Amino acid sequence: MVESTAATYRTKLRLRIAEYLGLSTDSDEWTTGESAKLDRIIETGLNQFYLAHDWNFLKPELSLTTVAQQEDQDLPDDFAYLIGGYLFHAVDSGYSPVKIISVSEILNQRTISTVSTVPSHAAIRAKSSSGTTGQRYEIMWWPTPSDAYTLTGRYAVNPDALSASAPYPLGGAMHAATIEASCLAVAELREDNIKGPMDADYKEKLEQSIRKDAKLAPPGLLSTDPDENIPHGVLHVVGSIEDRVTFEGTSY
Repeated sequence: MVESTAATYRTKLRLRIAEYLGLSTDSDEWTTGESAKLDRIIETGLNQFYLAHDWNFLKPELSLTTVAQQEDQDLPDDFAYLIGGYLFHAVDSGYSPVKIISVSEILNQRTISTVSTVPSHAAIRAKSSSGTTGQRYEIMWWPTPSDAYTLTGRYAVNPDALSASAPYPLGGAMHAATIEASCLAVAELREDNIKGPMDADYKEKLEQSIRKDAKLAPPGLLSTDPDENIPHGVLHVVGSIEDRVTFEGTSY
């Protein structure tokens, strides 16, 4: 897929920040220290932008296929947390949604029964780490999957830092100007020790990005209005969440 020419990428950000700082716009002339400085500003600017709002583009689809007789399964490396309290089988599968419960409840169920069939419940657990990698997570199934079952949902991601091999920030061309403005606001603060025109420009563009992002928002995953038109694939809670749910017109 060809990237939009409006998309922001690492090289453009480095050059724009270098220009603001009064550095050469020829990257071959940058010292190692200057290159590192630019990358630190970009990292901070991206984090500032990513944390400024609950962005929809940071909540992609999660697709998991269970492995027969495997209780626990690694989640994607960029997994932060699950959106909503259920994972869904294909509409025509005939299987109920998998409910997300606590780790302790899953462990308790496993002491009661070791049956292997279609999972009905799951839990998200942080994996132990020695610090050689970032925090990773796994999903615990109960009952133990007896076959390969594909389930989908949505999850929040932990964005990676930009690099030569991965130069495009999340958000795409729609938020390119805001990402650049965020990085320049960071450069302004670090270089001049003020929140001045660059910061004001960033805040103005951030408001525009938030309005754009709102247009991408899917309908709420949970609804308590029985008369609401629930679109395809969206969970509809009827009464208490502990009672039953309606998915694609079928109550569970």
